Amino acid sequence: MVIACEDFGDRQRIDPGTLPPFNNASRCAACGSRWPIRVLYSPGSASVAGPHFTRECVACGARWNERSTFASPAASPLGPLPSATA
Repeated sequence: MVIACEDFGDRQRIDPGTLPPFNNASRCAACGSRWPIRVLYSPGSASVAGPHFTRECVACGARWNERSTFASPAASPLGPLPSATA
């Protein structure tokens, strides 16, 4: 499996606390669609330096980040995610 990774060069990663809060009523800023919108949890990425949600509009492909309510997956009321075994 190949996973594409954006090259952010020397740019600093965004503090996740500065992202807009996660909201189930979010609309796509590009096309205005409310759904279907994919929601992906990320513990950190090349562009954001901590836990956050990445949302993707299925209608137009736009992507944006939103702040995670939890400092870590272990703090979630659902508990930590099971670790994958190889």
